[in-house]
Formats: sequence, structure tokens, C-alpha cells
Amino acid sequence: MTQCVYCHNKVESSDESLDVKCPKCISNEERFGKPTNCKYCKLNAAFKHRMCVYCAASAKKTQVSPIKCRKCKTNCAFPKSTPTSATSSKETVCRLCYLDDVNGTDNCQIRKTEQDKLVVKKLESRISKLKTQISKIKREKAAIQMTNSKLVEELSNLKNDLKIRDETIVITQNLHERQQFINHLKIEELSNNTLVNTQKQLQKN
Repeated sequence: MTQCVYCHNKVESSDESLDVKCPKCISNEERFGKPTNCKYCKLNAAFKHRMCVYCAASAKKTQVSPIKCRKCKTNCAFPKSTPTSATSSKETVCRLCYLDDVNGTDNCQIRKTEQDKLVVKKLESRISKLKTQISKIKREKAAIQMTNSKLVEELSNLKNDLKIRDETIVITQNLHERQQFINHLKIEELSNNTLVNTQKQLQKN
């Protein structure tokens, strides 16, 4: 006899591997895929609705939430009487502790190992998410730095363009003023020549 790797029920099998499964779990795995941890007993035997078949059946039968097991102190014991009974909390043990008493097994330690594995899995998932976030932040930082470099370069080019434009405006203004001055001189020279010619003409007359 050995235990099902999922629900921990006894299974008649000569296979000494750690992957022995009972017929019910084999059927559920074929229908629903790999199980997850039951939200009550924490065993890796929840094929549907986040509960193993035993916790689901007990919850449906009792119509109450599980209470703390007298032995393992885990909230996974379903009282046979109502939770208001004075003796219910003292007499109620969870399914795994009951199996331990009947079969002389140590399912509670197995469940603790399952819980530890679940904690480690959650921590690894959080670490993986943090690494992904850090990597994303690094990429965003690199992109921001690249954008800043481009903006600094564009600003420098813009300043150079403005400087060249200002210099061009100054040169253009100087040329314009110079041309105006030359035109003024030409007009004065023309006026003087006209005046001289007029005077000469008058003298001849």
C-alpha cells in the first residue's frame, strides 16, 4: 500500500515511486489537468473550484467554512455538528489528521512540506516578477537617457542655427546700411554735379 501523490488516500500499488495516483485523481487529472493547492487543506489536489474533492464535498455537506483542526491548527476541519456547538472545536480534526490517526501516517508533515513548497513557489514568482520589473525599468532608463542625449544634441544644433541666423541678420543689416550710405553719397554727388552744371550754364548766358 502506498499513498496517492495528490489526495494522500491509500492506493494498492507495488510501485514504490513518488508519483502513484489513485483512480479518482487520475480521472480528475485527465478531465481538468494538473491540480493546484486546495485553499483549505493546502494539498496539491484541487482540480476544480480551488478545492480538493474532499474539502469541496465537506463544504457542500456542512454549508459552513472550515474551522481550526484540533491537532494541526490549520483551518481545514469541517465540523460534524454546527460551529456553535460547545464541543465542536475540541472534537474536530481535519481529514489528514484523521488519516494519520487511522493509518499511523504523517500527513501533517507532508502537508507542511506542501505548504513550504507553495511559499517557495510564491516567493520565486515574486522574485521573477521583480526581476522583470527591474529589467523593464533599466530599459526605460536607457531609453530616457538616449532621448535626453538626442534632445541635448538637438538643442545644441538649434542654438548653433540661431547663432548663425543672428549673425546673418547682423551682416544683412550692415550690408543694407552700407548700401543706403553709398546710395546717399551717389545722390549727393549727382546733386552737386547738377548744381555745378547749372552754374556753368548760367555763367555762359
